[in-house]
Amino acid sequence: MQGASDPKMTTPISTLPVEILSSIFIAGTPKTSSTIADPLAGTPFSCVVASICHHWRHTAINLPMLWTGVYMSDSQTLVLPKLFIGRTGGLPLDVFM
Repeated sequence: MQGASDPKMTTPISTLPVEILSSIFIAGTPKTSSTIADPLAGTPFSCVVASICHHWRHTAINLPMLWTGVYMSDSQTLVLPKLFIGRTGGLPLDVFM
C-alpha cells in the first residue's frame, strides 16, 4: 500500500510553484481586523497552512505578510505573538485583544 509520503502519490496542489502557493495563502489571509480579532475563528490561518506539509510550512514561514495580524485573549500567553513577531520580517504587526 502506498502512503501519503510516497513520491508517486502527488496531488496537483503539491506541484504548484512557491509564487502561486504564496498568492493563494495571501488571498486566504483575513483582511479585516474583525476577522483577525474573532476569538471564535480558532487557529490563525497562517498557523493552519504552516501545519499542512513541509512545502506549505516552508512557504508560509517565508511569507511575512501571513504573520502581520494576531489576536490575543486575556488569558493567552505571549507565545503566539512572539512567533508572529519573529515571522513578520520587519512588517508591522497588528495585535488585537
